[in-house]
Amino acid sequence: MEQASKALNYCVSQGEFEGSTERVEGERLLLESTHKYSAAVSEIKRLSTEGALGKSGGASTSRGSISFSGLALPLKKDFVKFLKEGGDGSVHYFVVLIKYRSRVVATQMVSTIDSGCVRKEKLCFPNLINLRDLDYDFQVNSELEFLIRIWFSNEKFLSDQFGGLRIANPKRMFASRGQISH
Repeated sequence: MEQASKALNYCVSQGEFEGSTERVEGERLLLESTHKYSAAVSEIKRLSTEGALGKSGGASTSRGSISFSGLALPLKKDFVKFLKEGGDGSVHYFVVLIKYRSRVVATQMVSTIDSGCVRKEKLCFPNLINLRDLDYDFQVNSELEFLIRIWFSNEKFLSDQFGGLRIANPKRMFASRGQISH
């Protein structure tokens, strides 16, 4: 997390990185490392609580695995039309975080300017993600995070911010949203 923060601070301090892919990647790495740190802290608390309550492991020795591939989010028709017409000069970057206890796995970051990522009114993530050694009563959560980069017409960078669906107004982009759990 510290390394990602330093890299991002460097990009922010240097004008040449304004609006660059390096800066976007720094934002993604900081986001991912922050979520991993938070998941690790939560897992330590969970294990401490279970230890204090005298629980030892799961009630079953059964273990499982789950795979995710072909993740796609439906987009609203008017948003797809907006993108095809050139939009407002902004670029939308998306990443899905798959979480199980202390594990956080991120998909490849895709954007609205990546050819092939927006197909048939869906935002497509090309990754295969495998989670193994899951408890019999596992719960896997997913979060969609996005970065919107807005530009002035003269290519001057205006703003960027990472946010989840809980922060921004997704009604403009997505036809539906949800969480994965078992």
